[in-house]
Amino acid sequence: MGSLEHARRALKPGGLLLVEVPRLDSLSFRMFKDRWPGLQAPQHTAAFDRASLLRLVERSRFDVVDYLPKGAFPPYFYLFCGVAFRLLRGRGLNLQKAIYAYFAGQLLLLPLLPLLPRLNFSMQTVVCRRPA
Repeated sequence: MGSLEHARRALKPGGLLLVEVPRLDSLSFRMFKDRWPGLQAPQHTAAFDRASLLRLVERSRFDVVDYLPKGAFPPYFYLFCGVAFRLLRGRGLNLQKAIYAYFAGQLLLLPLLPLLPRLNFSMQTVVCRRPA
């Protein structure tokens, strides 16, 4: 809530704010549970499902303009890292070594990638406005 308060004070009345966070009630969370890439600290200090994120935005005195069950962050990352974290049993993922496998997997799944944002796969975005 502190980040939203800071953003509200920094915005002019009528200013827009985009909030993009991992979605706790996503398909990828249900698939990977404790190995879900959205549970990364310190980048993600809290996790939100759709309802809790919308409540937080409204409690922070923003008007919700739009809600999108997707984000700009690639959903394939959540699929790749979730599988890798499971296979490695939490030993960590060296992205320098895994980059070739990452792109090879993305090429193999290319026909399915456009479907991932529609499946509520990983991210969510709220477009909100500071009231005038």
